Amino acid sequence: MTETTLLPSWSQSVREAVLLIDRGGKILDANLGAMKFLGHDLEGLLELNLRDLIQSPEVANELFVDLSQIDTGDFTGVLDVRNSAKQDFPCEFNFHSEPGMEGWLLIARPTIENEDQAERLVLRALQLTSQISSVETKVHELSAELIDKTLQLAEEKNKTLAVLASMGEGLLVVGASGEIAQINQAACGVLDLDAEAIIGTPLGDLAPGSKIAAIGQV
Repeated sequence: MTETTLLPSWSQSVREAVLLIDRGGKILDANLGAMKFLGHDLEGLLELNLRDLIQSPEVANELFVDLSQIDTGDFTGVLDVRNSAKQDFPCEFNFHSEPGMEGWLLIARPTIENEDQAERLVLRALQLTSQISSVETKVHELSAELIDKTLQLAEEKNKTLAVLASMGEGLLVVGASGEIAQINQAACGVLDLDAEAIIGTPLGDLAPGSKIAAIGQV
């Protein structure tokens, strides 16, 4: 860099925005990356102050208060930048100054590097939304199937109970483990039992001498 108003030669071969600004923020020079990044040609950028490119005036003021306390070295941060199309987006900043420099060498890069990457992020978000919607649809379908199955089982149970209740003969159903699974009213009358109290009781646990205990001994 031969003059404070000229950028180093390497700045023209990088994709990042590189600007030279004075201590007050006036833009003195900019590379091609800065022109593409900010949407201004060089003449347009040279008419601007860095404050004009920062979305929030309050943040811009705080930035220059911090920079005023640093003579040399580096200062980094993330700021919301506004381009020529009045679009705001987050950007990483690195300010660098060396002894003898009257301003700052500024290197800036967007946190989303280009439109293609942004489009990929949007596409991925749409895909995730579609997947979530598909899962929700499947859950609703399974819930509907479960409700239908529950209603079907309840209907079948009610039909079975109705058949048992209408039978004149006594019917006693014993499960695989020997417990009383079902009993109709006719059987309850014959055996002197309460259906609600006896369901689930193993035959072996019934009181000796009762009518139903005699069945368990058969």
